[in-house]
Amino acid sequence: MVKFGIIGCGHIASRHAEAIINSELMELTAVCDVNPNAAESFGEKYGVKWYTDIDDMLGNHAVDLVNICTPSGLRVEIGLRVAEAGKHLVVEKPMALSLKEADRLIIMLPL
Repeated sequence: MVKFGIIGCGHIASRHAEAIINSELMELTAVCDVNPNAAESFGEKYGVKWYTDIDDMLGNHAVDLVNICTPSGLRVEIGLRVAEAGKHLVVEKPMALSLKEADRLIIMLPL
């Protein structure tokens, strides 16, 4: 069972959450958004721990993989933090706004 955390609790995150909870191989365990109302509402909707601080969520040992569902311009920096925390990563498209940013994220990720 892969335990997912979602960063970014906007509209697209609901589609990802539904796919996770409808899978026998995945479990949604945490969500994070800088907007406390969005984080709390989303977390309560799916019955999972919610955070407003990315590093706090990344410290949760019940999160194996982080799904980044934030606006495009934020994904690289968040992805680097996720990789540095030793978590696996799924990034909503596009993963970056430039080839240089994409390379930063790809080089950081372990094979």
